[in-house]
Order: sequence, then C-alpha cells, then structure tokens
Amino acid sequence: MNNEQVHKCVPTQRFPEFKNDGEWEKSFFSDVLDFLPNNTLSRADLNYDKGVVKNIHYGDVLIKFGESLDVKESDLPFISDEKNAQKASQGALKNGDVVIADTAEDEVVGKCTEVTNLTNEIVVSGLHTIPARPNVPFASSFLGFYLNSESYRKQLKPLMQGIKVIAISKGALCTTKVVYPKNIEEQRKIADCLSSMNDLISATKNKLELLKKQKNGLMQKLFPANGKTVPEIRFKEFEKDGEWVEEFLGNIGPVSMCKRILKEQTDMSYPIPFYKIRTFGRKADAFISEKLYNEYREKYSFPSKGDVLISAAGTIGRTVVYDGLPAYFQDSNIVWIANNEQIVLNIFLRYVYSLVKWHIDDGGVVKRLYNESIRQTVIMIPSQFEQKKIAECLLLVEELISLFAQKTSILEKQKEGLMQGIFSNLE
Repeated sequence: MNNEQVHKCVPTQRFPEFKNDGEWEKSFFSDVLDFLPNNTLSRADLNYDKGVVKNIHYGDVLIKFGESLDVKESDLPFISDEKNAQKASQGALKNGDVVIADTAEDEVVGKCTEVTNLTNEIVVSGLHTIPARPNVPFASSFLGFYLNSESYRKQLKPLMQGIKVIAISKGALCTTKVVYPKNIEEQRKIADCLSSMNDLISATKNKLELLKKQKNGLMQKLFPANGKTVPEIRFKEFEKDGEWVEEFLGNIGPVSMCKRILKEQTDMSYPIPFYKIRTFGRKADAFISEKLYNEYREKYSFPSKGDVLISAAGTIGRTVVYDGLPAYFQDSNIVWIANNEQIVLNIFLRYVYSLVKWHIDDGGVVKRLYNESIRQTVIMIPSQFEQKKIAECLLLVEELISLFAQKTSILEKQKEGLMQGIFSNLE
C-alpha cells in the first residue's frame, strides 16, 4: 500500500463487492445530524409497570443497551406523571435516531444507542442524554455501530471535560467528523454483519446465564434445605445412606491466617503476589520478596494446596481455592480452615461455604466475619463418597460455565477486531 492510498478515507477491511466504490464520505457531526430535545426526569419519575411514554435514561445507555436499541425487545421504563409524559412526547424519537449519554464517571461518556424497531410506541430521550436525528440516509444500526467505534471515540476523548464526573457537550460533538460509505448497501452490509455478531454474543451470554441459574438450582436440590436432613434429590447409590449429619466448622480444623504484612514490606518490583481483601480472587496490586515469602511460609500458618480461602471482611464469604502457586494473603481479612479432610473434603467444602448463612458482626463501618463465628457455624455433611460425587457433578457444570464464559470473551474480542478493521484508517 503506497502513501497515497494510506491517506485515502478507505477502511482497512472492506467487503469485496464494495472495494471499487471509492472513498467514504467525511462530514461534520452537525452537517449530518440534528439535535433533538430531551427531558431531565430522574429514575424517581419513571416506572416499569404502566404508562404511555417510554423514556431512555442515560444510565441504561451506558450500561444496559448496545449499539442499537430494539424498542420492542428492550425493557424501557415509562414516565409516571401524565403531564410530564405529555410534555416529553413532543420530542418523540424515530427509527434511526441516536441517543448519546453526555455524562459518566469515566471515559465511557459519549456511548450511544440507535433506536430501531419502533412502530406505534412513543419513546423519548431522558436525563443526561443528547438525542440526534440524521438528516441524510443511513442504513439501520450503522450509525449506532460507527459512533461507538474506537475510530470515532478517539475524536471524543480530547473533548471530554471533568474529573469526578466526565461530560461531553453538544458543541464538542459538532466539531467531530462522521465518516461513512456513500453506498447505503455497504452501510447495511456492515450493520448486518456486526448485528449478527451481537446476536451470537447475546445467545452465548444467555446460555451462560442459564447455566449459572441451573447450577444454583442444582445446588439447592443437592443440599438439604433449612430444617431438613436430606437433600431433595440424591444420587441413586446414596438413597439409602440415611440423614446427613451436623458438624461445627471448628471441629473440622483450626481457623488460620497468614502473618501480617506491613506496607513497607511490599514493593511492586518484588515477585510474590500479596492479595489484600480488595484484590482477593482478582489481580494482585502488591508484592513481597521471595525471601520474606519463604521465611513466613516456613515459620507461620500458610494454606495447603486445595484449602478454601474465605474473605472475612468487605464482601463476606467469597472463596478461592488455593492452587499452590507462590502467593501470600492478608492476615485476618483472608482466612481458611486448616482442614485435614478426615471429615469433609475441600472440594465439597467450597460449595458448603457458598450456601452457609454466616453470622456477621458489623464491627463499625466494615462488616467482619470473626474466627469464633466461623468455628460455631454448623454445616450438614454426608459421607465422603457422596461429598465427592456432589462436588464432581457441580465441577462439571462449572466447566461448562467456564467454557461459555471463554466463548463469550472470544466472540467479544472478535467483534472488537472486526469493528477496528471496518472503521480504521478513516481519520
């Protein structure tokens, strides 16, 4: 590709049938889109039960809606007050209109959604939104994808204002350029392609959520309900095994924790991850030296591979199974039962923890799970053979969940790459 071609307004990736169609059109936002009125109604002025006029709130644009908003499929709230609804309806939206969120707590500000599949519904644009209507023809959903592309958002970033709350103004939007193919059929092909990716991602996410619900439902049936001593369903080989038995967690083993690490003992240059309560189960943001790690591991209590670590502060009861890799954990905030597995298997105990109703002491601002509360917690357990069978069953479901989570992530990255290719080289 020579220099002359590089500077032409032609995307990096293009469908073969449009490769000879020439450059894309480049126009100022204000030349192709006209601003529409919005209202300033808060969440308190909306409801999901009844009404005539539906309202698009900026929070839903930021979090809930994608590049296009199917009015019939999306759960849009109604304006509660009849007078407010009547006044707002003067700014009724049409198919192809875009609604831009003008405020956010981060650089997601400027995210937009395009209204589609609207027939007789009255839909308006609400608080902290900038609605706009194209005055030139665009294929359905094309603008929604383009205005959310990295190519366009690069223009928005230097125009964002604010620190704690970031905003984008109509005036700033007017200075941006909208780039698009002149051929409506090319626009339609792009929108259809990306919409198909969205459908595939949505279907995979739905399957993922269904599996999560099925797992939760299965757990409720595989473990005895409150006040019961046998579960609702049981593997055939254990049907005659009788009742599950009660056991104090304190009888399984002592509650343990790592020795305290001081701030001055951490450094980002050190190799061993040190997990604090805020990074528990996530990515460590503090590290200790290998020398200190080896010294403390030898001298003081330290989890064995397979031990179930529990968050004892903040969000109580989150669990991570220690994988045996070099790592250190914040004392008193992350604890575990030093379980020798003579009574209960760790792979089963992890699921027990997810169902336990922990006795939590407020301890002021931060809720805390104290060691004595853990020791006095009563759980129900069957034989170790049944424990193993239940855990293996749930692990299989979790593997499926993990598979669909990975598939979702891959599809989202593929879509991101596709959008970058379609909308790149247009600056």
